[in-house]
Amino acid sequence: STGVRASRDWQLDTCPTQWLWLVDDDVVLNCECLQAYMRADACQGLFDLNELGFFAGSKCDVNNRRGYAGFSTAVQRRSSLTPTSNHSLVYDVSDCWDCAEVTQVLDTGNCMLHIPVIRKAGCRFSQPGCEFNSSGDATMFSLVLAKAGLKGLFCPSAQAFHLEKAGVGFSEF
Repeated sequence: STGVRASRDWQLDTCPTQWLWLVDDDVVLNCECLQAYMRADACQGLFDLNELGFFAGSKCDVNNRRGYAGFSTAVQRRSSLTPTSNHSLVYDVSDCWDCAEVTQVLDTGNCMLHIPVIRKAGCRFSQPGCEFNSSGDATMFSLVLAKAGLKGLFCPSAQAFHLEKAGVGFSEF
C-alpha cells in the first residue's frame, strides 16, 4: 500500500468531475445526503466560489468505540449551529435542511472536495515529513486548505453515521 494520503492525492489528480465525494467504508449515508450537498452548492453565496475548497457533512459515531469524552447521539437543532460546530453530532436534517456554516474543518469520511480550486491552489494530502499512514490526514488536509486561503461550508443535513469497525486500530504502530 502506498498509504491513504497517496491514494487521496491520486484521487485529486485523476478526478474528472468538479466535485469529489469522499466517504469512509464504514459509514451509512442518509438517503438525502447527496441532495443536501447539492442544495448547499446552490446556496454558496457566502463567499467567492474560487475560495470554496470543500463542503463538510456531519458524521456521527454511533457506538463510541474510541471512547470520546462528551459522546452523544442527542439530536442537535439548527439553533445550535456556529462556525465551530462539532461535525460528529447528529443533526435534525429537516430543521437544518437549508443551512450551512463557514468552517475550516472537514472529515474525509463524508466531504465533497472542490477539485478545480484545490488543484489550482496546489493542495495535497501528502506532506513532506509525514510519510506514516494513520489517522490525522483530515486534520492535516484542513490545515493545508486553510494555509492556501480556501474555505469550507459545513452542511449538517449532509449526514452520515459512522459505524466504526471493531479492531485494534492502526496496525503500523
